[in-house]
Amino acid sequence: MHATKLLLIIGLLAGMNACTIRETQQDTPPDQASPVAAPRVKKTSTPDALVQELYRQHDAGNGPFFQTDDRPLLGRYFERELADLIWADMTTTEAGESMLDADPLYNAQDIDIKKFSVHPAAERDGATEVRVTFENFGEQQEIRCRMIQLRGKWRIADIIYPDGSQLYQLLSGPDEETP
Repeated sequence: MHATKLLLIIGLLAGMNACTIRETQQDTPPDQASPVAAPRVKKTSTPDALVQELYRQHDAGNGPFFQTDDRPLLGRYFERELADLIWADMTTTEAGESMLDADPLYNAQDIDIKKFSVHPAAERDGATEVRVTFENFGEQQEIRCRMIQLRGKWRIADIIYPDGSQLYQLLSGPDEETP
């Protein structure tokens, strides 16, 4: 009789523990749920911190460009419409047939980056922008990331290159303007 009660109590405790584990897993964000999950992306609370993290991940080979396995990765950095355009470019074109003919973060096919700096966000023409400056093969470059805040999180709405071209426009066609 005591053995039956003991087994019943052990069974109940095991069931309660399983419920607690399931509840904990449900509360854990998807990128933290598994030790083999994608590389951890730092929490970013400022526009320049988000841009800094994007370049850090990109330079480490974990960036959102030129990959077709992780659509949500684009959403960590880019607003939805731009993320959709990047994803479509990577997944619907033939291999090597991207609309982008250069690395979109350095605006170059070949890179030898020196004096890299992400500047604090600033207002420019009524929009929040983060300037990224660097030298590539000795030539000074400036990329501007136009930022938008959605539900308290900063995202990149467009990237503006030194010649005035914009990533959104390059991916959507010449008649489209940034939303």
